Amino acid sequence: MVKAPVKSPVEPFFVGYFSKVPAAIALFSVAVGASLIGAFAAIGFLLAASTDATDGATYAPDTAVTGVYQAKPYPLVRIAPSAEHPLGRALLLSGDGKRGAQSVADAFAGQTVDVTGFGLKRGSIDMLIVEKIAAAATKAADPSAIVPLGRWRIGGEVCDGKCVGGAMKPGTGLAHKGCANLCIAGGLPPLLVTAQPVEGSTFMLMADASGGPLAAGTWENYVARPSILEGDLERHGDLLVLRVDWSKAAFP
Repeated sequence: MVKAPVKSPVEPFFVGYFSKVPAAIALFSVAVGASLIGAFAAIGFLLAASTDATDGATYAPDTAVTGVYQAKPYPLVRIAPSAEHPLGRALLLSGDGKRGAQSVADAFAGQTVDVTGFGLKRGSIDMLIVEKIAAAATKAADPSAIVPLGRWRIGGEVCDGKCVGGAMKPGTGLAHKGCANLCIAGGLPPLLVTAQPVEGSTFMLMADASGGPLAAGTWENYVARPSILEGDLERHGDLLVLRVDWSKAAFP
């Protein structure tokens, strides 16, 4: 008796000119594609979750404050000392997106203003994204005087105040450099995030040596990189301001 030969199972095979992909190969391709997409999504989530760039940030829609508008070095609202803020309070102001508040607020320099907007707060950063600003009906108490704190040499990272204050994650590091450059160039306040606390704060607003906004061509190379900056330090209420001498700036 002669046994019939046993046929081997036919493996699916695909050639480019076939009009239809074999079902097994199509299923395998879909599974591999879905796995890769899931893996990349998981890696992205873990990388984002691993940074503490905006940890501790709080958000307060419909925030309203009244204080004295200060235009330099960057838009601020200064509020007189109180029991809650014994040094006085200084809020950084921001416009929408990557724009500063100068175009809507500088007309009120030195005046008492009512400001409403979206509040961002992280550590000593206190910012209000302006929705409306107008002259107040009554004059507010004068804010505390600016206090000089001497010459300092401080290590840290140059960031934009809006993103590092909680508007974006991460708000620090090389991954954020392009965004920070656009934000600062657009008029948003630049902050030095310090390597160690200085006068109780790990953030300070940056100004040029004369106390005005940073000039183009001075700050760009230092954004998102560990840097050492030197200059005169001032206290504007509860906000520190470093008047940077760029001739002394260096990398560690």
